[in-house]
Amino acid sequence: MNDRIRRIEEAHTRNETRKFYKNMKTFRQAQQAGMLLLVRKDDKGNILTEKHQVLARWNHYFNEALNRELSPDHTNSEREMESLNEELEIPPPTYNQINGIIQQLRNNKAPGPDNIISELVKEGGQRLKNRICILILKIWEKEVIPVDWKDSIIYPIYKKVTE
Repeated sequence: MNDRIRRIEEAHTRNETRKFYKNMKTFRQAQQAGMLLLVRKDDKGNILTEKHQVLARWNHYFNEALNRELSPDHTNSEREMESLNEELEIPPPTYNQINGIIQQLRNNKAPGPDNIISELVKEGGQRLKNRICILILKIWEKEVIPVDWKDSIIYPIYKKVTE
């Protein structure tokens, strides 16, 4: 495995395009066969190829990225905190507002854990939009977001860094 990755990196650094793409093709085939997860480098730049190492590194990366402590500059003053604690009366969303948001959903985007694509929701007709509106209003009244909505799937995508 390390040898395959080394060959890909060498071909890339030497600008050997054919070798690079040939090695990437075999690498992708191995990845699709379930032999690889995602190759990742550790903090020191060493390549990780063992599944448990890669998973641990991604876990560390996302914990750092998503669970940062706010700096003192980002904390709210006491007066701001008091005003946040006061109940603001915001009217519930209307059918037209919800419908407008549905129409603004972007096409050709990956679905979430429920596998429902935005095009399906947009073209689902009046009945679906009414049901979504009823659901949103129930959530608004109860002030509780469904547990399933708190799940997300994150796919890290490699992007070539140009120097």
